[in-house]
Amino acid sequence: MDKKRFRTHSIFFRLIMVMLVMAMVVIFLFVVVYFLASQEIPRISMSAHYFLIGFLFFLLIFALYSTYHVLKKYIAPLKGLTRAALEVSEGKFDVKVPVEGNDELGELSHTFNTMALEIREMMNAREKMLRDVSHELKTPLTRLKLAIEMLEDKSAKDSMAEDVQELEDLVNEILEAEKLRKGIITGEFKNADVISTIRKVVKTFDKSTPRVLLNNMPVLFELNFEEKAVQKALKNLIQNAIKFSGPDSSPVEVSAKQKADRFVVQIKDDGIGIPEEELSMVFKTFYQVEKSRTKAPGKTGGYGLGLSLVQKVMEAHNGEVKLENNVDGGVVASLSFPV
Repeated sequence: MDKKRFRTHSIFFRLIMVMLVMAMVVIFLFVVVYFLASQEIPRISMSAHYFLIGFLFFLLIFALYSTYHVLKKYIAPLKGLTRAALEVSEGKFDVKVPVEGNDELGELSHTFNTMALEIREMMNAREKMLRDVSHELKTPLTRLKLAIEMLEDKSAKDSMAEDVQELEDLVNEILEAEKLRKGIITGEFKNADVISTIRKVVKTFDKSTPRVLLNNMPVLFELNFEEKAVQKALKNLIQNAIKFSGPDSSPVEVSAKQKADRFVVQIKDDGIGIPEEELSMVFKTFYQVEKSRTKAPGKTGGYGLGLSLVQKVMEAHNGEVKLENNVDGGVVASLSFPV
């Protein structure tokens, strides 16, 4: 017989004991009241009658009060575990819950902490491997680009150069993501006109299909930000808007305005949108929206790094990024900066 299942510090044992006491008090109260009201037993004085009834009700209230505190004691750690589990689901693997007691909740808390630690170590190992592989790939990629330049067949040369460039972009994104994960932004934060930066980024999409247009933009607005990082975030969001729009879609609209103590930049498209159940997942590294989802004709997919980079850039600016499905179709991406 498993002794652990019957130990006296078990949560279930304690709850069962409390429930048994409660049942006994209620049954005893019912029986006494029934017999006191019966005509078959001698009458007792009214004062003794009321005293007994009051005492029994006191026992009932005491039992209810005790049950409440016993349940409260065990519900509080469960709420803490729920909050910790939500943090882990958001990628915060350094979370740790206090281990109190040696009952089932104590064991659950210890197991949760062990799981979070193992996940953190696994994620660190994966990121280290990606970082190391990316560093090692940079040199052979450079040699390969030089070799391609020596090819005479222009068609093959252009095709191979495009593939190598795509691989190089992936390597650079992985290395950039690692820097941002550590909170490293190589550029300098300074007060500057963010509207000018937005205009520069939009201008690089002059020949895109669909077009990218500025809409409801202030003449200028000064923020403290790192220009290259914000440019990268804006480019990623605009590229996504173009990628999931069709050639006949309305132009992608970029707008900006101050809302209370925040400055918000929005990128709006009328593309195919994102399934509601996946909106909270798209910022995870290497996460890609449902594979069966059809992209706009002629558009290539990414590697699930773009939105993760955007989120890290915004975190470095004490801001946030949010994606919402537009009521009329497409997605509205918002970058919110503190003013």
